[in-house]
Amino acid sequence: MSNSLQDRLKQSAFADEKPTRKARQYKKKVHVHYTPRNVAWSAMRLIAVLLGIAALPGPCIACSADAAGDTGVAQPGTRVEFASAKTAFRSLTTRMAPVEPITLEGRLRLPDGPTGEPLPAMLLVHGSRGPQWHHKARYEQRFNDAGIATFTIDSFAPRGIDSTAGRQHRLSLFNQTFDALSALQWLRNQPRIDAQRIGIIGWSRGGTVAIDAWRQRSVAEYRRHAGVGDDFGFAAHIAFYPSCSGREARIEMSGVPMLMLIGKEDDWTGVRACREWANAVRAAGHALEAVIYDDAAHAFDYPGSFHESLPHGESLRECAWIRRPDGFVDLETGRYQRWGTGYRNWYEWRARCAKTGVTVASNATARHKAFDQAVAFAVKALR
Repeated sequence: MSNSLQDRLKQSAFADEKPTRKARQYKKKVHVHYTPRNVAWSAMRLIAVLLGIAALPGPCIACSADAAGDTGVAQPGTRVEFASAKTAFRSLTTRMAPVEPITLEGRLRLPDGPTGEPLPAMLLVHGSRGPQWHHKARYEQRFNDAGIATFTIDSFAPRGIDSTAGRQHRLSLFNQTFDALSALQWLRNQPRIDAQRIGIIGWSRGGTVAIDAWRQRSVAEYRRHAGVGDDFGFAAHIAFYPSCSGREARIEMSGVPMLMLIGKEDDWTGVRACREWANAVRAAGHALEAVIYDDAAHAFDYPGSFHESLPHGESLRECAWIRRPDGFVDLETGRYQRWGTGYRNWYEWRARCAKTGVTVASNATARHKAFDQAVAFAVKALR
């Protein structure tokens, strides 16, 4: 395997598995694939949304015969499908409905051992480069060794996206947060999983999703869309080097713990905004632990030893704003702007503050510490 970061980043979290017909279709840039079983379901859900009817409960959807038993329940170590939606830009911060259902794919992996009590689980959410093989090789195995099931999902392939590193607008954060909450709903329907002990861990953009799924408003909007109960939500959140540039006007997080792990030298998502946000969140009485590693850059937990520049990587580290239902506030100037037609004002403002050219580098000391801290945090939070 090449030592080039770009080559290694192409490795999928499912790379060691035999490609299915669906996977081959994804490689041919088929944007959305529906199985006959859930075409009808997707149509029913879309009609319900358009008519304003309470959302139908999500089914347990298995992708193929080898991924499901006679009961239709997912078997361990296999790909499975679950329903999500292509949502409008601000659908988790306003009362806008999803515009089109979509079927996503994930890998469910259970710890070895006899069947017993329902298991805790961690949802793994990828960043701008899609699912990464080292997260599967290390985190899935370590969580399983600790008695925690894992569910690794892919928000990009079904949408025909290979990367958003240079164009983050290709998929909005709210779409990916909706995907994560949809995966949570799917996991809660699995008999081997304890519905009240499911956490989320994400890297970079996925770390930002872990933060967004911690916000009460995001979860409340998903509950409204999906028709789930008040007990719906993750039990623990872990965010590796997330972006903290976009904030809510009011700090209202769910009453579960959050662990944030960032590098002091991160020039992609940045560290200043996360430090300021963490202080504000803690001052509001929420349980957030922030760990900043010296001499660590973005992607510090990547295996091996490398230091590379990505000239086309888009960074919002200099952007800071507060989201409002009908617009946003630039924190540097205090100026309020409406989103604008097609969110024109937002994209014009973003283009002025966004930077291109970022660094990614591994750091063995930070990697080992963060790895141990993340697993220990999950074990304690989900016990």
